[in-house]
Amino acid sequence: MFSKQRRMEVRFQKWAERQLLDRCRGGDHPFLPLYTPAQIASQRSRAQVHIMPFFLNEPSPVVLCCPGGAYAGLSWINEGYDIAKALNVRGFSVLLLGYRTGKAAENPNAPSDAAAAMQWLQAHAAQYALDMDRCFVCGFSAGGHLAAYYAATAAKNGWPVPKGVILGYPVISMETDTHARSRHFFLGKAERDVAAQKAASVEQIADETMPPVFTFHCEDDTGVPPSNSLRLAARLKDVGVDCVCKLYPTGGHGVGIGTNSSADGWIDEAVRFMRAQEGRMAR
Repeated sequence: MFSKQRRMEVRFQKWAERQLLDRCRGGDHPFLPLYTPAQIASQRSRAQVHIMPFFLNEPSPVVLCCPGGAYAGLSWINEGYDIAKALNVRGFSVLLLGYRTGKAAENPNAPSDAAAAMQWLQAHAAQYALDMDRCFVCGFSAGGHLAAYYAATAAKNGWPVPKGVILGYPVISMETDTHARSRHFFLGKAERDVAAQKAASVEQIADETMPPVFTFHCEDDTGVPPSNSLRLAARLKDVGVDCVCKLYPTGGHGVGIGTNSSADGWIDEAVRFMRAQEGRMAR
């Protein structure tokens, strides 16, 4: 039996999907299942997972974008559609990932969805002129946790490793200063298990295999405390991984593209960061 909160989350998710499809009507942005029918038959929750391409169809770097939503739903517009359109204008193709949410998000499901999306990009790179040598992952809030956790574990799991990571007000810790709803769905029955919390905390598990990171937070964010970005930055410094950490004075949580907030312009800083990674690869 769903709780009242969960029923509200499910209704929001359906509304957000309708809004996304309305925005994309008439454009070349099909809402595609990520998994094959055989894969779905072996694990029914995979039917939840969809991708939406915002491809330039010309040689370009590509970003896998994970919207936030507390692992309870997906903020398809301000952390999906708006981000994709802004990155398109700046010369990046984008793939939006609708990963599993609710009880189906429980680790390792959501990270497996990110891995499957990266593998899909590899398989379709030639078709869409995607430069997988310039492939990045990005995520916001709980989607920021997914992007960061994926990047921190990709090399260990034999998954495609992105060239860099862009994080907006991410959930990083599953221990303290965390977001309780995100932890509830990501860890499931293990949400109170101390060892499981530590193993899901990116500031605990990140090592030298993690790609460079750009992360930003608003200092007045009471939903996901800025300490999450700060802890990640400190950890990456300790293990020798490049990290740019930006703090903006106001804006709270969920600023998305940042228009009319103190975070306005973060996306151009993130693009400069990604271009810098491209420059390092060229040397």
